[in-house]
Amino acid sequence: MLVALYSLGRSPGVSTITGALALTWPTPARRAVILTDDWEACPAHRAADVLVAAAEAPDLVILADCGQPLPGSVAHEVVNRAEVCLAVAPGGAEVSTVAPGSLLLVVGDGPGRSTGQPALARIPFDPTGARAIARAVATGSVPADLSSHPLCRAVGPVASAIADRPLATA
Repeated sequence: MLVALYSLGRSPGVSTITGALALTWPTPARRAVILTDDWEACPAHRAADVLVAAAEAPDLVILADCGQPLPGSVAHEVVNRAEVCLAVAPGGAEVSTVAPGSLLLVVGDGPGRSTGQPALARIPFDPTGARAIARAVATGSVPADLSSHPLCRAVGPVASAIADRPLATA
């Protein structure tokens, strides 16, 4: 499964949310987390390899941070070809540029809605939790108190909702 996360406007924490999803993923699938907001710095074949690996390995979940993908960019292609897309938007924003089929994830306070599309979930703006997630992803060591952070508690159900989605079959 390829899950692409991308930012709408000045959305905080796409990399943090990508890491949090990896740490809270509910299934025993292998996970590959790709934290980059500069896909253009990657060789084009790397993005293709990500897509091929996701398509060929049913027990692999790839979580890709696509930053703010520009039309025609590698990140834009990843968003277009992902099985699940999460559009991360700041609370209070009226969003009209969500890619077709994307799920909206709102960060922080405010209505945060997309024209014609409700939000999948709202997660809190939690800088302390974000730092704890970044440390856990960087070190590969998950502290026992990670679930005490509001951000981690909020992202767990999002990971479960994505993992439980039926996948399209070719």
